[in-house]
Amino acid sequence: MLQGGRSDGLLRSSLERVPHWVRGLVEPALVLVVVASVLGVGIDTALAQEGAGDGGQFSDDDGSVHEVALDELASLGVLAGMECGEGLICPNEPLKRWEMAVWLVRILDGTDPAPMDASRFTDIDAERWWAPFVDRLYALEVTTGCAAELGGFCPRGDVTRAEMATFLKRAFDLEQAPPAGFTDVSGGFHAANINALAAAAITGGCGGDPLRYCPAESVTRGEMASFLARALDLIPRPSVDWFTTIDAGWWHSCGRRVDSSIECSGSNSLGQSEVPRGQFKTIE
Repeated sequence: MLQGGRSDGLLRSSLERVPHWVRGLVEPALVLVVVASVLGVGIDTALAQEGAGDGGQFSDDDGSVHEVALDELASLGVLAGMECGEGLICPNEPLKRWEMAVWLVRILDGTDPAPMDASRFTDIDAERWWAPFVDRLYALEVTTGCAAELGGFCPRGDVTRAEMATFLKRAFDLEQAPPAGFTDVSGGFHAANINALAAAAITGGCGGDPLRYCPAESVTRGEMASFLARALDLIPRPSVDWFTTIDAGWWHSCGRRVDSSIECSGSNSLGQSEVPRGQFKTIE
């Protein structure tokens, strides 16, 4: 797995080597998705590369693909008191459920909730400064607690990518969507919310060929910042029509879109660019 600035350089150099006739089939940002799958870089990471910058409000995210998103949220006051040290935000650390509550409530309400005497959750100490945020998140109908602890919230548990999808689906009232084509999302409690997140172009998955979402993996602080920044339109979202896989021939090429449909371009002398309608798992 490629990390940090080295992956950024490889992504861009690989993008430059993509033939122009392939670029004509897809938008530049979509080519990044294909290149990412070839290099083994997560699609969400590849998309975030487009906004990467240097400097900013934190010293430990310089050059990070999530730096711009973190700076945008910090400028809105969302990250106040969330530092992990002086001038540090620890972008690669897993996001805890209580931290997610703070971020989301500040985004949805635009202010901090008042202190409280007791929490509705059995595992929340009301004296914790962040406790009111958890109860407020419940009042906003974004969370109902955690399955692992009856009547609890599991505040120190990591937020998984599957849980993140459900939180954002509820928080931003995203529309239901057809299956996005993630091969590791076939059903379960969070599946419909993952598809909604993909349709809203907030996520592009964690890898391509085959397209994957990695629902059980923990979300890092940096990743969550990018997801939220896209949802708030603080940073560009990828096109909802991007391709997850491209198969290039000598005279025509076909691409599989995120909605599992196929589009072909090029010579059609033998009908090779004509495709039936429907949803497809792969192209060859």
